[in-house]
Amino acid sequence: MPRAAHQLEEHQLHEPETVTTDPNPTESQGAEVPALPPSDPSFYERLGPAGRTVVEAMAIAAINMVLALVLQSLHLQLFLAAPENVHSIELLRKINPAVLFVLAVAIAPVLEESLFRGLPFLIMRGLSRWGEMQDITRQVVFWGLGGCAAVLFAFAHANSGASFHLPLPQFLFGLWSWHVINTRGLRYSILLHGVHNLLLSTLLLRGAS
Repeated sequence: MPRAAHQLEEHQLHEPETVTTDPNPTESQGAEVPALPPSDPSFYERLGPAGRTVVEAMAIAAINMVLALVLQSLHLQLFLAAPENVHSIELLRKINPAVLFVLAVAIAPVLEESLFRGLPFLIMRGLSRWGEMQDITRQVVFWGLGGCAAVLFAFAHANSGASFHLPLPQFLFGLWSWHVINTRGLRYSILLHGVHNLLLSTLLLRGAS
């Protein structure tokens, strides 16, 4: 072997290896960032869907009572329930309070929620399965159906003899019940309706006694 080649080989054997250091070892090694501990659920979340529905029914009943008093003081009768509905409730109360509770707390919530919330919700699910919709389109269709259902629900409590009669408390209740059926299901919208009517019927009986 030539002497120059032999010296070059010895130089390569004795040359120290260069070690490259990673300035960011945690990123190169894929080190996981420790996850934050889960936060404790709030009191409202710990109530569960049934408990939250009952609390919401109490809040809606209180809001609707205040709204009805304000509308009555402003003589805006076209945005209140028809007097015929009030007279019918008064008649039922005089005949038998138990019948009033059965109709208001059990029968009416099941029938009205199935008709004014359950049926439109089935239509919404059918439209979603029939064709793909973007999120914005889905929201427009969803709240469009819910708004129409709330208007029909309010008209069901309106005075048929008036040219325009839209009870606002019933309309707002219909919108919130539409939200409940979407997030929790039909049974919870029925529960919302039943507790709402139970509170109002109890106040009506106590006020008349």
